[in-house]
Amino acid sequence: MSFDELSRLRRRIRELLGEYEPVLDESWREVAPMWTSDGVLEPLFSIYEYPDHYVIVVDLPGADFSTLSVDVKGRRLVVRCRLKEEVVFSRWGTIQREIRFREYMRAIDLPQDVDLSKFNVERKGTMVVIVVGRKLEF
Repeated sequence: MSFDELSRLRRRIRELLGEYEPVLDESWREVAPMWTSDGVLEPLFSIYEYPDHYVIVVDLPGADFSTLSVDVKGRRLVVRCRLKEEVVFSRWGTIQREIRFREYMRAIDLPQDVDLSKFNVERKGTMVVIVVGRKLEF
């Protein structure tokens, strides 16, 4: 089944469920690949919310951490890092071609209440842990 067919099927299920749509979890979002044809992989990440800060954990297995960049553009966090070695898949997809992955890149939309003056990045094994403050309301 292709991505387009799967997306059409999920839209049809949403139509049939109608009022129950709010209970659908994140797995029902539109299907999109986590890679690009020019060799960029989109790493997995999680966001944890605490009263005074957020913790964003990005998994970068096989990354060359000397190339790590973590930038904030507006309220969007952009994490980039090259791979230590190119990852090659032959006979990739239905077209039967080869694809080479060289880099990770992930853009993450930050919540409205982030306080970017409180920002810290550290590495823990293959993970990058980013702590971002929250604006406190009085």
